[in-house]
Amino acid sequence: MFFKKKLIFCAICDKQLQHKYKPLKNWDVNGYLCNDCYLNKLKIQYEKNNLRNCTCCQKQQIISEMWEPRWEWNIEGPLCENCFSKKEHDFQHQKNFCSICDNKLGFIRYNPKEKWKIRGQLCKLCWNEIKLKNG
Repeated sequence: MFFKKKLIFCAICDKQLQHKYKPLKNWDVNGYLCNDCYLNKLKIQYEKNNLRNCTCCQKQQIISEMWEPRWEWNIEGPLCENCFSKKEHDFQHQKNFCSICDNKLGFIRYNPKEKWKIRGQLCKLCWNEIKLKNG
């Protein structure tokens, strides 16, 4: 009678506790928690602290689900999966096709001069045409 244990129940799910977990102060929970409820609360808090905005679309996501951009893109900060795949597709297209005539580039590629203000690479024909026009 003197040594009888008092039964303790979870403050969230009312399950009888084998091991009791003390909740953090900012959770606003009175009493102890079971293992499952404690882990769920920790996961929610962790995800809330690790949310970031996508650099392109400003969509908020968990940072572990975001992608780091390639250094060639000159973008600072993480990208969501949709923005990353769009940028990757554009980058591959710009790298493998002529910027003017959109023909597939072969082994030899020509980089435009800075004063021409053309992004991407050029095929031999387009490069020669622009060089004749602009010098």
